[in-house]
Amino acid sequence: MKKRIICMLMTGMMILGLTSCGDNTVLPEEEMRQNRQEEAAEEEKAEGIDGGTFGDTVTAVLFQGSPRLTTADTELVRDEIIKYTDVDIQLNYVSDNVEQKYGLLVAGESIPDINVLSYDMYREYASQGAYYDITELIGNYPNLMKYVPAEYWERVKEDGRIYGIPTCNTEGKRIINYRGDWLDKAGLDLPKTREEFTEMLRLFTENDPDGNGKKDTYGYGGEGNEKFAVFYAMYATFPGFYHEKDGKVVIDAISENYKDCLMYIHDMYQAGYIDPEIFTDTSDQFTQKVNNGKIGCFSSWWSTPGTLIRDTGFHEAQPEGELVTGIPPVDVSQGQGMQANDGLAGVISFSYNSEEKIEKLLGLIDWMSTDFGYRTCKYGVEGVHWTLDEKGNLDYCATNDPNKMRLDGVKMEGNDNETYSILQRMDIYPELLTNEPYFKINFEQAANNPLYKNLFVGLTSNEYSTYNADLAKLCDEMRVKFILGDESFDNWDKYVEEYMRSGGREVAESLMKNYNDTYGTNFVLAE
Repeated sequence: MKKRIICMLMTGMMILGLTSCGDNTVLPEEEMRQNRQEEAAEEEKAEGIDGGTFGDTVTAVLFQGSPRLTTADTELVRDEIIKYTDVDIQLNYVSDNVEQKYGLLVAGESIPDINVLSYDMYREYASQGAYYDITELIGNYPNLMKYVPAEYWERVKEDGRIYGIPTCNTEGKRIINYRGDWLDKAGLDLPKTREEFTEMLRLFTENDPDGNGKKDTYGYGGEGNEKFAVFYAMYATFPGFYHEKDGKVVIDAISENYKDCLMYIHDMYQAGYIDPEIFTDTSDQFTQKVNNGKIGCFSSWWSTPGTLIRDTGFHEAQPEGELVTGIPPVDVSQGQGMQANDGLAGVISFSYNSEEKIEKLLGLIDWMSTDFGYRTCKYGVEGVHWTLDEKGNLDYCATNDPNKMRLDGVKMEGNDNETYSILQRMDIYPELLTNEPYFKINFEQAANNPLYKNLFVGLTSNEYSTYNADLAKLCDEMRVKFILGDESFDNWDKYVEEYMRSGGREVAESLMKNYNDTYGTNFVLAE
């Protein structure tokens, strides 16, 4: 590291010598950048980071399933990482057969120093003793403790010990979308209750919202896994989830809430308020219907409406059209909300052979979780690839520039500089969406929506692996039959019996045992 600093100083003196013959006045922009860097250094000290220990640099092999490549710009990021953490990262990235290739490394006792893994992969190898026990060390890294929710530390424990650092994502990903111009025409606000939602669907279907004199619109449409998300939200249910009520575990796929939800969807379908092709439409067919002004409301992933507007010509096809979102029509007091994703995105673990490096490796991840460290690994070098304004907001980022131009006038190699980015800061992430307001608004709405969570999120079992695919298939088939009216709700109990007979009981009981063992509860299965 000392040799590196000497080389940097010599390079700096050479540059100074070359420029001393001309005007050496510091430009205002450069002065502002220098001031910002000094402020950042002070912030880093406050966060427990002193710009590197200036000790010996350690080399660390980083494994991750990723197709990302190195460029001249990402090498600048690598230099920054060394500067601030004394860790020189050597990449071992694979883009296919990740589990197989990683398994070979473990079998050959060549476990990389840093391992960025899925939760399931981490649990598999942590149970085999592949990783360093960091239980007694993590409390020394305040930025990590701030970054990781307490409940996630519980989920990465193996026999009560911690062998990895959870990486976090936002749990809210789904939104409800409305044709805002249709709401205005009908004199409606965003629906807040199921009754208001029903009336909106009726008006969107029956009152000619597009003004073409034809009855050719539907209140609701959709496609894919999110097609009925808002309906599930209004009934606090989701097939595949489990929830607790009065100390008992309820299987959502056979619950009364789920039955009531399907009955409501059936009623809306029979009334003609739901697009009759909702079960068969492809993504392209659904997009065409939205662009043609046939759908008044739909559930989706947060990014879908932005994609419709930016990429598929919604505004060109519907010049007066407006897509708006808002809080779904749910009763939070009844536990209702959009289905939550697992916020534990993955786990960063360290080889059991890395004892002499472990403190610096933990310091590296601690630095990466800070505002400055995250932005460096995500965007590049401050003052070269990105800057903040006086209020600390992102002012410029070369990744967002259509021409990918750096602040020094050099064109960036590649589309981004995220090769060394291994964790997310979802509180900072939206700043990248500032230039695309539809994406930013919808991301923030999804993240802040009321959520309905799976009690057994992240848990698995042998029984789950054995039976879950067949259970999901049964659930999907019966959902369609109940909604279309091909199966009477009088036969609901027969469906429940078939579900339990097909492994539903074994799966629920095995997951419940894992949950009770992990969290010290004594839940029993509801009958």
